[in-house]
Amino acid sequence: MRAHRLFGQSTVEFALIALPFFLLVFGIIEGGRLVFTYHEIQNAAREGSRYMVAHGAFADDPLAPGDADEVEDYVLSKTAGLDPGALEISADWLDGSNEPGKRVEVTVQYEFEPIVGMVLGADPITLSARSEMRIHY
Repeated sequence: MRAHRLFGQSTVEFALIALPFFLLVFGIIEGGRLVFTYHEIQNAAREGSRYMVAHGAFADDPLAPGDADEVEDYVLSKTAGLDPGALEISADWLDGSNEPGKRVEVTVQYEFEPIVGMVLGADPITLSARSEMRIHY
């Protein structure tokens, strides 16, 4: 009789501990996904601005101001694990020129969809990253 009562006690203890434990585990997983996603869009913005900087007016294959589609294609090729349909990429020549010393900027936005949000119906989280550099050559 005593062993049967202990089994019931361990079941109650498990029920009390399981919910906080699984919330902690899934929270860590979601946090990791969020950090990974932010790192990817931050890296994508930096890679896009580096691409623009390396293709200035005196490069072998220069980008003309307004060639944002080529920059967007390059940025998309540098992202991994993200939904391309949820990415918004904008490339801008801030000083209106691709001459050395002029500034360029790439902004990347992404709609992060948490798994918990899919289950509970929460809205996606908009992540944004921006990178600005000066054209070298």
